[in-house]
Order: sequence, then structure tokens, then C-alpha cells
Amino acid sequence: MPTSRQITKRDSRTELQAWYLTSLAPKLSRATTRRVVTTAAVDALDGQIRELLDLPPAAAEHLA
Repeated sequence: MPTSRQITKRDSRTELQAWYLTSLAPKLSRATTRRVVTTAAVDALDGQIRELLDLPPAAAEHLA
């Protein structure tokens, strides 16, 4: 049976995953479209964040 600490950690990670996918990732995508940052920089950051949050790799069309 999971402890309350394990449940809290899982819930926190789920919240961060949702925040990244619904809030930050779209903003990063818009920044590349507007040429505020390079696509390569966003791809690198996205990969690091996805690894940290245990998210699957992004499909290329989501970040171009």
C-alpha cells in the first residue's frame, strides 16, 4: 500500500506534467514560431523537462 508521501509525490509530478503540457510547452512552441528562441534550444529544453517529469518524447510537429 502506498504511503501518503508516495501519493503526494505522484500527485505533485502529475500536476507538473499537466502544467508543462498545457501551459509551458505551448508557450515554448509560440516562442519558436515568433523566432524569439531557436527551435534547437526549445527542443533541448523540452527533452530535458520531459525526462525530468517522466513524460514521453514529443512528436516533432508539436515543437516546430
